[in-house]
This record gives sequence, structure tokens and C-alpha cells, in this order.
Amino acid sequence: MHSSRRYVLLEERINQQGFAALGELAELCGVSEQTIRRDLMKLSREGRIVRLRGGGGNISQDSPFEVRRNNNVEGKKIIGSLLASLIPNRATMFTGGGTTLECAARYLAHKEGLFVLTANLHVALALQQCRHSTILVPHGRLQKGTHALLGDTIRECIARYRMDFCLISTAAVSPSGTFFEFDSDIAATIAAMRQNARHTILAADHSKFLRNGVVRVGNLSDIDTLVTDVRPPAQMCSLLEQANVRLICP
Repeated sequence: MHSSRRYVLLEERINQQGFAALGELAELCGVSEQTIRRDLMKLSREGRIVRLRGGGGNISQDSPFEVRRNNNVEGKKIIGSLLASLIPNRATMFTGGGTTLECAARYLAHKEGLFVLTANLHVALALQQCRHSTILVPHGRLQKGTHALLGDTIRECIARYRMDFCLISTAAVSPSGTFFEFDSDIAATIAAMRQNARHTILAADHSKFLRNGVVRVGNLSDIDTLVTDVRPPAQMCSLLEQANVRLICP
């Protein structure tokens, strides 16, 4: 089996299960465990998986922020460009955090007259170049690494506003269309933003599809638009169509 094909199989199996052992992956690909070790080291250097003792793990929301930031960078740029094309100048919006929305914020920084409330310092800093714009950052408890702001005060602040858009990301979208986070506080913040916005846009790269998470945030039927880097699997496209969700992808 050619190495490029192995890399695809390895990444798919690890993303499906969250963790896969060396022996299992060697059997899957019909090669030695030593070959799998080298493959996992390469995938880890590229930010596609996390090298763990005895096997490999997926890039999950609770992986180190810098690791996730370097995962599928080109896909995030595609999403950022597409998402920015949907937001007009002088729009009002909530935006969540995460590496996908941090990347998208750099594209949104070319807009004018935005009014933004975000509970993530990475996103706020990326948006600071917006001309004639207001960037609100509510006070809360700072989460190490992600620079997300957490707590009841965040949701109390969100409830005071009614925005045109809500931009959110996700840790995983399950085969049933449920999307997840790994932190209950972040999930609650996202829910508050959705409830106080007229149009919700979910930004998620293809690695998040057909996976499970820990904390339920909502369902695809709760959003208006999905922006992604690759057309989703047929199963997910069917769910989007049933829910009347607009799909934006290359």
C-alpha cells in the first residue's frame, strides 16, 4: 500500500475512534508497527493527529491550542474567506472562539463598521484591524490556552444584545447532526449567542464531520448556514437539506 493511502486510512480511523493502537493500525494497513510509528510521527508533525504512547489520537478540542491552530490551515483559510463573503459591512454579530474562527476573523478584519461581541481574546485581537468598528469583550474567567472567557457574566452580557449574525465553530458533528463541544461553559456561551442572533453560521472543517464529542451544543436544524472547506459526506448533506440549512463550500 502506498504511503499516501496509508496516511488517509490512519487519519480516518483515528478520527473515527479518537484513539487507535499501533497493532490495530498495522493490521488495517498491512504493514509493520515500525512503519506505522513513522507514519504517525509524520502525521503528527503535520498537525493531523496527536502522537500518543502506543498509538495515535485525534486533534480534539482539548488538544493544545497551538497544535489545533496548525491543523488543516489551508482548510481554515478557505472557510475564513467564504465566511467573510457572507458578512456585509456594518453588520452586528456574536462570534465564538476556536482556531477556525480565529482564522476567519483575519478575513473579517477587512470589513468596516462591524459591531462584534466575542468571548475569545484570540478572535478579538484578530478583529482589531476592522475600520470604524466596535469590538466588545465581556469580562469573565480566562481559560488557559484557548483564551476563551467563561462564566455567567458572559451570558448575562450576551443577553443584552440582539445581533444580525452568530458565528460559531464546533469540536464535532455526529452522524445524527448533533454538534458538540468539550467544555460545558463554552457550550452554554454558544447557546446564548444562538438564542440572541437572527442568523447562525456554523464554521467547521471536514475533520469535524461524523465524529462525537462530550457536551451537546445543538443540532444542524438549529443553524441557518454551514461553511466548510470540503463538501460533507452524503449522509450529512441529506441532514442539511432536511433542515433547510444553506451549505457553503468550494
